[in-house]
Amino acid sequence: MILSFDNLSKYFADKNILMNVSGSINEGDRIGIVGQNGTGKTTLLNVLFDKMPFESGSLNISSKISVGYLKQNDALDTFLTIFEEMKKVFSNLYEIKEKLEVLEGKMAQNITDAELKQVESEYSSLLTFFEQQDGYNTEVKIKTVLNGMGFSDKSHDTPVNTLSGGEKTRLCLAKLLLLTPDILVLDEPTNHLDIETLTWLEEYLKSYKGAIITVSHDRYFLDKIVTSIWDISNNSLVSYKGNYSKYLVLKEEREKRLLKEYEAQQQKIDELKTYAEKNIARASTSKSAKSRLAALDRMDVLEDPRHSIRKMKMEFEYAFEPHFDVLSVKEMPLTVGFGKDEVVLCDNITFNLERGDKLAVIGSNGAGKTTLIKKLSQNPSINKCIKWGGNVKISYYDQHLNMLNPENTVMEELWSRFPNRDPLSIRTTLGRALFSGETIYKKVKMLSGGERARLSLAIIMEQKPNVLIMDEPTNHLDLFVREILEEALLSFSGTLILVSHDRYLLNKIPNRILNLENKKADFYLGGYGEYLLKKQIVSANGIKTEVEKPLKINQNIKGKDKRAKDAQKRNQIKTLEREIEECEEKIKEIEKELQNPEVFSDFVKTSELYKELEETKQKHESSLEKWLELSE
Repeated sequence: MILSFDNLSKYFADKNILMNVSGSINEGDRIGIVGQNGTGKTTLLNVLFDKMPFESGSLNISSKISVGYLKQNDALDTFLTIFEEMKKVFSNLYEIKEKLEVLEGKMAQNITDAELKQVESEYSSLLTFFEQQDGYNTEVKIKTVLNGMGFSDKSHDTPVNTLSGGEKTRLCLAKLLLLTPDILVLDEPTNHLDIETLTWLEEYLKSYKGAIITVSHDRYFLDKIVTSIWDISNNSLVSYKGNYSKYLVLKEEREKRLLKEYEAQQQKIDELKTYAEKNIARASTSKSAKSRLAALDRMDVLEDPRHSIRKMKMEFEYAFEPHFDVLSVKEMPLTVGFGKDEVVLCDNITFNLERGDKLAVIGSNGAGKTTLIKKLSQNPSINKCIKWGGNVKISYYDQHLNMLNPENTVMEELWSRFPNRDPLSIRTTLGRALFSGETIYKKVKMLSGGERARLSLAIIMEQKPNVLIMDEPTNHLDLFVREILEEALLSFSGTLILVSHDRYLLNKIPNRILNLENKKADFYLGGYGEYLLKKQIVSANGIKTEVEKPLKINQNIKGKDKRAKDAQKRNQIKTLEREIEECEEKIKEIEKELQNPEVFSDFVKTSELYKELEETKQKHESSLEKWLELSE
């Protein structure tokens, strides 16, 4: 055990943040901390690792343990270049290297045997230490981490103080990884990272030798990295074994158990009260009635677990249907800037969306994702390459939440957009977004990022769009609101265009993918998991058959037979997509059932399941091959 804390409590003014929480960290542990915004996750990290004082309890940490703590929005600010800043991690090794070179020079000089012996002894000692610390590979290590964290070789000479806030935070994380502390403490480490960098970081952390403790809202990251979860809610800490997905199962089981215990206790309380009321007045039974009341007084009454957490109510509805062909984008160049400063982000973007499609726009940072969806949300007459269908009503969610007026109160912000609504209706809408009491009179500029995100989502729900365009909607949201948003987007029958780095959400929501990469736009049929699979197939075969190729033909001169064949092909593709999805769900169900110890011990049942699994996998592979052939 390298760290432990017991019955630890922390207050801010008269507000209780943590109450009698206990836990421990062992070598090699991988711990994820989850909980609603404001429950004390970062506070716990600051108490454990940043010397924040606490009111009661005990904290023990080994003096020999090194800790590397990446705080939220940590950022380096120096006039050094990126590479020079990273070299500071190995400053002792660079000093030894210089000493070795000086000693080599001395040994080449004409010195006495005694002096030579002394120099050789010092040289041998320094060289042994230098080699043990892998000193000859310091620059290789630096370049590996920098490139993995999204800093190309060309950027290594860039001064740190010219980087954006997000880039400085990434650089701070890169430096921390090079330090390799015994405990790596990461508070929201996936902020500002694109999917490619996230994937690299996950693979790097999997092989990390020290312990890792992280606060993160990235569920995919938690599934990949952690082996236990600390859930902080109601000022307490509950530990669960397993990754995030396992935690969800265990937490649900625990809540069901707590509910049964609560209901059983309530029944017992009712029985004691009823008995006491009926028998307290009788002389013969008064004593036993009083003993029942005494038992009630001694009872530690359980809290109703159903009311421990308020949940946001979210549903996206619309008043009228758009036409079937919702959006057509044809050969649109994507640029930023003007005149001499204009930069081409993508040469040619072409794709179509139908009613109910859900498109995810993905790509590395700077590829133009936000620029693209902003152009899509603008007045259609501005860009002739963009053609929206009839009856379209669009709402746009800005990841920076700049659509809100900072000087308005929460209630004014919503009411100013819907002035014909009555106050009770406005309060009801805000209540569904978890704004009640005095919070509805708080100014927008005083709200947290999560609160502003909830307010923005409440406004969009009231606008009732049939087309949603959303830029990183899960930013600022805690895990629980993210899951509510996912369910709302899954239930949304309109059209969705989404930019997100949240791979958990990407695995659930989109049925179309637009990948912006190397100034090119590739449009993929299917969800994110299928997109990754198709990319692997393309990489292995060196072909690009999975990309939907827009027909270079005037639609007006197609023959009747051609249109019928195209419609038939589209129907076949959609049928195959459903079959692929059904097979994937079936495979998951069978694999989950095979993990059940009771099933696994039944040889006959196990044999049947393995046979069914193999048949389903063959069907999945066959459907996927047909899908690829039709999509060519």
